[in-house]
Amino acid sequence: MSLLIGPDVNARAARVLRVVALGERLAEEGARLQATLARHPRMARFLRHQASQEQLHAFAFEAGIRYLAPKADPAELPGIKALNQFRERLLADLEQGRLAESLVGLQMVLEGIAMEVLSRLRLDLARNGARFEPLRRRLLRQEESHHAFGAVWLPRMAAEGRTDRERLRAATGEYLLLGNAVLEGCGELFADFGAPLARYREALRQALPEWLREGTA
Repeated sequence: MSLLIGPDVNARAARVLRVVALGERLAEEGARLQATLARHPRMARFLRHQASQEQLHAFAFEAGIRYLAPKADPAELPGIKALNQFRERLLADLEQGRLAESLVGLQMVLEGIAMEVLSRLRLDLARNGARFEPLRRRLLRQEESHHAFGAVWLPRMAAEGRTDRERLRAATGEYLLLGNAVLEGCGELFADFGAPLARYREALRQALPEWLREGTA
């Protein structure tokens, strides 16, 4: 099922993109800070590149908002408040040097949300939105690569003794709670997805590596 953007398709599309754009800004900020903590040059290089990509993603979505609905109501969704709480947790991990836990939050959970939304969002159903479809597909591929990066590096960091799997599982449960709050706060935007919100929460969980989601509900 795809998101069928409601009666006022452009305004509804703009509200979806507003949440996504803020998530991209958070991903940019987080990846830049992660790069300063990375010990491996290849890891730091990827994270700097990810930050640059996230910045471009945010620019693209912000431009889409202005194009689709320049006079859209800027009223804050509950999902934005939840996203700010997610940011507080992510920055706390980074400030304490907990790079591995931050990878769980950013690359695994936040990018998982982005993948879920981008895989279902149908901007071509909005007036003049079809021109954004190729861009949407490209951004989805990039988000998938960021998610895969986290899945590769987390077990490697555990094997190097820089973290352990139990700590990572605990962080996963905490970040999933925050991520689910973001999804629930955007419930009205999921109204036309064609499935209960619980299905999207479970899709977010199932996108995680099996060892990482053990013990999470």
